[in-house]
Amino acid sequence: MSVTSERRVESSGAGRLPKPTLESGIIVTNRRALTQNYGRQVEEVDAAIDALVTSRRGAGIQLDLFSLDDHDQLRPYGVPPVVDARDISGNDTTIRGICQALNPEYVLIVGSVDVVPHQILASSFSGSIETHVATDWPYGWLDPGGLDSQRPPRMVGRIPGITGSRNAQPQIAALRHATRTNGRTVADYLNPFVVCCESFRESTEETVYEALGSVDEVCSVPSPQGVDWSDEQVGRSLHIINCHGFPNTPFFSGRREKGPTCPALLPEQIDGRLGWGTVAAVTCCYGADLYAPLGDGSSTRYMPMCNAFLANGAIGYFGSTGSSHGGRFHPKEADLLVKEFVRTWLQGGSLGEASRHSILQLISSSSGLDPARVRKNAWQFILLGDPTARPSRDGSGPQARANL
Repeated sequence: MSVTSERRVESSGAGRLPKPTLESGIIVTNRRALTQNYGRQVEEVDAAIDALVTSRRGAGIQLDLFSLDDHDQLRPYGVPPVVDARDISGNDTTIRGICQALNPEYVLIVGSVDVVPHQILASSFSGSIETHVATDWPYGWLDPGGLDSQRPPRMVGRIPGITGSRNAQPQIAALRHATRTNGRTVADYLNPFVVCCESFRESTEETVYEALGSVDEVCSVPSPQGVDWSDEQVGRSLHIINCHGFPNTPFFSGRREKGPTCPALLPEQIDGRLGWGTVAAVTCCYGADLYAPLGDGSSTRYMPMCNAFLANGAIGYFGSTGSSHGGRFHPKEADLLVKEFVRTWLQGGSLGEASRHSILQLISSSSGLDPARVRKNAWQFILLGDPTARPSRDGSGPQARANL
């Protein structure tokens, strides 16, 4: 990667590595893949990454940028470069090698799955037609054994562009939104926009109550008002969505106990209407599926919902890459993940802390739940956004726990 000297991570001599700062992280991407996708627009992507690094440095977080295909940059660390961006195993080896050398707290992936792929893990949950799970969590695991509540993984997030697109603007916009986190306080997130299927209303209300206490409004679909959401609703800083999602489908759906599904939230309904700093916690199946949409990725209508959020002002999106599992009357796996994610964010935790804590909490306290289903959901719920971002504490949020 043609990075400038202030962004390049250099070794400080044979066997000597940079001394870690109080909070440290790495940004990993693949410059060759970004250039193949975006051509000369890649220079704007570089500038947006630079701005994010500078912003975090001002907040006391050192983010060191690596291009996974840059042999010269990786040589001092004894880490092999990625030859083919699609090589799942090669990406895992290279990112793990960087992490072993620098021991970062945070890992931020820049680019969609055509730049840095998900890792694919076998699932032992027999109640799903999916035999494998797409996830980013292995990039943060500290040992080959996987997710272990006794050995928390590094905090991992991804700021993606549109898979397969030659339009760099959604990628650039997502990076710029991630940079603008200063000034948002916990209090800004205490009045969420909550949307759920009518058949999921009971479990949704319980989830939201346990995460925030009482809220002014829980919107179920179908509803007498339809889905003509107001600017005030869509403009709230926290979105909690518990609806149906489907593969390669750029919208979420509602449904009664019986009957057909109907639209609940569409990408065009958030286009230009999100407030900056929005955070979304989404239980929907395939809510974080980074599929390649129709067209060149410039039309919000066809974007995956997760991309539409990030392109329109969201700084964080927590959702599932596959079919998720929630409860109808009481919270189950997906609901519990969203609950803990929201609670930790409202306690002033970073997005990385919120996502990691929610997953470790589910794994360590899953009494009465199917262990295979628990692990499937824990793997597939990923963070899209910068894991270092956090709200300012202003004393108005829920009481912080001693340990996030």
